[in-house]
Amino acid sequence: MAVAGTGKEGRFVQLRPGTSQRRRHIRVWDNTNLAESYAGIVLPLTMSFAKDLYTNVYADVARHSGVSESRILRLEHVFSNLIGFHKGRMFYNLFNWYRMLALFPGYARNKRNLDEMIGVKERVELENSLNKGESMPFSAYYYILLMARLIAFESKAKEFTSKVNQYLSWASSQDFAAMDLDELLHVYYSFKRELLGRWSHTVDNDFLAMTTYGFLRTLCRKYRLDESFLQQMITGLGRVASAQQVKDMRLIAQEVAASPKLQAIILEGKANVAASDIENLPEYSLLLRNIRKYLQEYRGRFGNDLKLEAHNAITLPEFLKLCTLYTQNQKATTINGPQNNGLSRELRRLPAHARLAFLAVVPSAKKYLRRREAYRLLRSQAFSYCRDIFAAMGKGLYEEQAIVTPEDIQYLELHDIIGYVEGASPVPELKGLVAMRKKAYQKYQKERVPDRFSTEAREPLCQHPAPEEKKESGLRGEGCSGGKIRGKVTVLDSYALPAGSNTFDIIVTRHTDPGWTPLFGLCRGIIVERGGMLSHAAIVARELNLPCVIGVAGATEALKDGQVITMDGKTGEIRIES
Repeated sequence: MAVAGTGKEGRFVQLRPGTSQRRRHIRVWDNTNLAESYAGIVLPLTMSFAKDLYTNVYADVARHSGVSESRILRLEHVFSNLIGFHKGRMFYNLFNWYRMLALFPGYARNKRNLDEMIGVKERVELENSLNKGESMPFSAYYYILLMARLIAFESKAKEFTSKVNQYLSWASSQDFAAMDLDELLHVYYSFKRELLGRWSHTVDNDFLAMTTYGFLRTLCRKYRLDESFLQQMITGLGRVASAQQVKDMRLIAQEVAASPKLQAIILEGKANVAASDIENLPEYSLLLRNIRKYLQEYRGRFGNDLKLEAHNAITLPEFLKLCTLYTQNQKATTINGPQNNGLSRELRRLPAHARLAFLAVVPSAKKYLRRREAYRLLRSQAFSYCRDIFAAMGKGLYEEQAIVTPEDIQYLELHDIIGYVEGASPVPELKGLVAMRKKAYQKYQKERVPDRFSTEAREPLCQHPAPEEKKESGLRGEGCSGGKIRGKVTVLDSYALPAGSNTFDIIVTRHTDPGWTPLFGLCRGIIVERGGMLSHAAIVARELNLPCVIGVAGATEALKDGQVITMDGKTGEIRIES
């Protein structure tokens, strides 16, 4: 087999018979979308936890979609390897995702929608023998089952949210730090059963969001409607969790600012003193109650919120500093309502059947996208409790002198921990295992890994560099939230608040995750190297009326702190002015 492709956007990489050498077991690795959840270095505990999550959740998706248990078992190698790890980074194993999609009818459509949803730029194709799809009897059964599931989907969504919230409420009442290792392992098993065992529902919702959005995008292309038309059609989703977080943050910031005394203490750099006053003085009881409600509702929402090695919570002093930044940032945060102005004219010039299709599908697409953001918040909350469980396990392992520090648990994989607690580990000496992995990760930290590459067996085959769109005076990406602004650049490698009393003008970064949400209320525009039109950054930017351009290859290298640029969130054009 041979790999062909130029690396330019829109071109395909096709596996085909080679003339000089036969290559087998070729894999294509891509982290364009994964970087939104698992950016940069990911430690072994998170890696093994994520792999277990993907394996079980997507096997459940297939099971609920009518795929037989015997078929799922035969494809265990596919479900177990949807993601992979190279030099401490996490990647999609693209061909296994496509093999999974080939289980269901509509492979070509589903693959195209998946590629667009996760932001794949350089597309690859399976061999023809692997993407033929399913038999007619299964297709008929699948669509009948799909219709039945669609009819019950709303009640299923309510049940899922209710059950997850019940479990999270129970978790919030537990003192994990007081439990021993066996009790903590029992809690982990309940977490896996009660939460992860239900999580396939969120994938079903993502599939519906992907399908309805893909249908609307196909209609736009067919009738030559501008991409900004679709942006407007899916803006104004209602109460979107992330956009609401920015609004709630601003309301609390206004409460803090209403006390000149409190505000002055924070601005003097004495946030610890201000936090103590809020916790102890009766005059701040209402403010304290509102802050605690916010921190509980958005528990787990911070940078790298899906990494188990991340710090689990923002402290009250840190939160108060964030409040003062919101107070000093005079940019009004407006959450968009339904976008009808200017759209009726575009719709009227369409054929009646196309107009009816738009009007019928747009509300459903909005509903699934809104719910997708709500489920992301639930996911952040669930992971925060899981993080507490493993932190307590780390403390327990440390007390038993199995590891050198409690944090060393992050260098163990799930099976290492479970095997130790159950007394069935083939490697009872965990300290040596941790030391070996720490040494490897020190090396990984210094190495650069491409966002996309191919391997044959264990060896690198070729790299697929991101397409370069650089021009002499600017860059171009995909506009995903309209608006044209001029401002200074701040390049961020990771989540960070502005220094002192400054605020951001235009944030430029490789990727964002839901934990970046507070930063959206502190800037006037955002440019992201990765992500698709349905990424968290794109959705929240549209809801906050914040100009946003995604898919700008090399933006963090081409743009420098302090440069003045003009960005157009409609066209995706970025012009460097100084």
